[in-house]
Amino acid sequence: MHLMVGTSGLRLIRAVTVFAESRLRGALDGLAVRAAAIRVTLLERQGPEGVNQRLCRVLVLLPGQAPIAVRALAADRYVAISGACSRTAAAARHALTANPLQPGGR
Repeated sequence: MHLMVGTSGLRLIRAVTVFAESRLRGALDGLAVRAAAIRVTLLERQGPEGVNQRLCRVLVLLPGQAPIAVRALAADRYVAISGACSRTAAAARHALTANPLQPGGR
């Protein structure tokens, strides 16, 4: 698994990277090792009434599959990451049910 974690408008600390990787590995189970690339992006967004919110976007590239892209929005970056990881797992299960991976990942 090639995991890239980046931010825009937020300071990236090692704990956030470790948390994102741990949540993704747990959510994706064995699919994480089959992924060609996983990109996690954290953004700060201005919410209603000037409240800052964190947007977490996850993009997963699996060989032989369409890209899986999800996002989650929350006031806390860790909650946003957790929500995006849960949605990523559900989207990956759905994608693989509709179009199972071929033997050898093709």
